[in-house]
Amino acid sequence: MSTKSSKASTQTTLTTGTSSVVGGGTLNYAISSTPGSRLCGALPHQKTVNYTVVLYNNFSYTDTNGTTSQMNGGIQYVSVSGITADCSSPLPTSATQPLMLRVPNGLPISFTGSISGSNGSATLGAIVDTSKVLSILYATPGNLSSDSFTNTKTNGTVTTIGSSFTSGQSDAFSLGFLGSGTNVTVGASITTGQSNAFTETIANATSVSNASNTGTNGLNTINHSQDLFLIWLNPEVSLIGNTYSLQTQYQNGLAELPSVVEVTAGAMQSNNNATTVPLTILQRQFDPATGQNDLPGLASICADQSQYVNNCSQQGQCGCMPSDFAKILANDPLLNGNPTLNATTATNPLSIDTSGVAACSNPTPANSCRYVPVKESGSSVQMTTLLAGPECSGCDRPINSYSQTDNSSTTQTYSESHSETASYSAKGSLPFGLGSFTSTDTWTWTDTESTGAIDGTMNQIQYSLSSSTVDCSQEVLIYEDTTFHTYVTQQAPGNTSCP
Repeated sequence: MSTKSSKASTQTTLTTGTSSVVGGGTLNYAISSTPGSRLCGALPHQKTVNYTVVLYNNFSYTDTNGTTSQMNGGIQYVSVSGITADCSSPLPTSATQPLMLRVPNGLPISFTGSISGSNGSATLGAIVDTSKVLSILYATPGNLSSDSFTNTKTNGTVTTIGSSFTSGQSDAFSLGFLGSGTNVTVGASITTGQSNAFTETIANATSVSNASNTGTNGLNTINHSQDLFLIWLNPEVSLIGNTYSLQTQYQNGLAELPSVVEVTAGAMQSNNNATTVPLTILQRQFDPATGQNDLPGLASICADQSQYVNNCSQQGQCGCMPSDFAKILANDPLLNGNPTLNATTATNPLSIDTSGVAACSNPTPANSCRYVPVKESGSSVQMTTLLAGPECSGCDRPINSYSQTDNSSTTQTYSESHSETASYSAKGSLPFGLGSFTSTDTWTWTDTESTGAIDGTMNQIQYSLSSSTVDCSQEVLIYEDTTFHTYVTQQAPGNTSCP
């Protein structure tokens, strides 16, 4: 029962409240009730509308061991009497979702109050610390070619964590790539009316580039071992009942800065039963908030943690083995079999699609298509671009620079979803058995396949195609990855001028 403690003024009434937390412990808080009024309605028939704002804040949680922790946050509810149209100034608004509190270095608590100012309800949840592939920037043909994100927004994945979980997160949050200016925004998705989905958008990312070939003496073939992965190493999912929210992991009572690394497929693949990931990616990352190397590096996901913190070396790969990266590499089906695709052995990416080449050449929502051709505007003809080299030794080398978008693609979602698995650690009582989330050693993100605009954002990648090979001249076919919304190229079969 709420108890009146004092009156701060003739306007605001202060009380205190207490709730027994489902899952264990007690939550205490302050409750303030503040009346107000507005003139509303069109002249000359204006009337005074009265309202009351009820604010819950100053939360503290006492766990079952008697330890009390202070928590930041507040939530308000507004009761209104009268017509609220054409008011002299906007009325305060009520919360529409529970308040998500966080015990420092501990578990989340969901709190819901009421417009009456009575004691609220509180539930203790669980957290899952894991990792997530944000995007794949595919290798290009041409020994002097590259591709990159642009300074405009493009999409990552539209992701769920199981059909039985609803997103409790209304506000988007950002993941800055430390030192690069790149920004990834994670927020609720409205693309397909999925209440359980979130969407990533990537912006100001020109510094994220994949110069995927080998220089003037190198081959022009596409080598998907050079596909570039962007991996978020410290996402945290808070689970309460059938509701989730997403944030970075906590350290010293505060949410960490995001740790996102860029690493090629080849560095994570087995080379004589070892990997070749650069030490700067494996080891702990610099945190400008603390001035220390205390953000997770890629080795944080590896099974053997004995070398990660104190004995991390390039040769020892900080204890990591090829098997530690198998789940990450599984996000790129073009790595299966021979990853090097030239004009003679060119493999149509559509041959990997579940629905097959014929169906995914002109897909409908009923099809399952990880890769689809990008069509010319208003046409059924697939887009192509040119890879070319100089006309003679010593002649100027042409560079084909352009931005690839899917602004002519039909916006639609396909029937298949892509399951992205990762190792995880967890605290609290997990709601196992809900949706696709089960008690195993892997966490599953489920990524939707779609083309066209997501929440109004098209998908754009900058290309620079060039070769040092004399008389190289080859059409390059363009496909879209419907999960990560980047682009895959294929050298035109039968043209061997760009070996």
